Amino acid sequence: MLITKSEFYDHIQTLFRIADLQSALFRMKQQYETAQKRIREEIELKNKFEQDLIREQQRIQELTIQTEQQQKILKLKTEGLVAAQRKLRGVSNGTTTNFDIEMEKLISERKELENLKNEIEKREELIQKRELLFTEKIELENKVFKFI
Repeated sequence: MLITKSEFYDHIQTLFRIADLQSALFRMKQQYETAQKRIREEIELKNKFEQDLIREQQRIQELTIQTEQQQKILKLKTEGLVAAQRKLRGVSNGTTTNFDIEMEKLISERKELENLKNEIEKREELIQKRELLFTEKIELENKVFKFI
């Protein structure tokens, strides 16, 4: 069985086409594997961010509770100082040193409370930044999925 010249060329072109398709398939498999690896890395990063976010939220909650407790204590101490002031005004026997000590304690506690509030604000800013990064990561994942 003899084949014609055009059939021979057609057969050669078919073989070239098969080789090209196999090469394209190989490249696509590599791209798919690369995309899968990147997705796994992004998922790991997302999980890490979520865990960090949960820890930060718990810390903020703890600090909020601590701040509320300190505010209650400050309120009680302030009421006690007011009562002590009233007694001092009525008796005035030179015991103002105790009053000064209590005032200094009150001032230092208020400063500590302010520091805690500042720390809470900083942590909330960090959480917002992490949420923005998380959103950006999700957008990147969506782009990767569109690529696949």
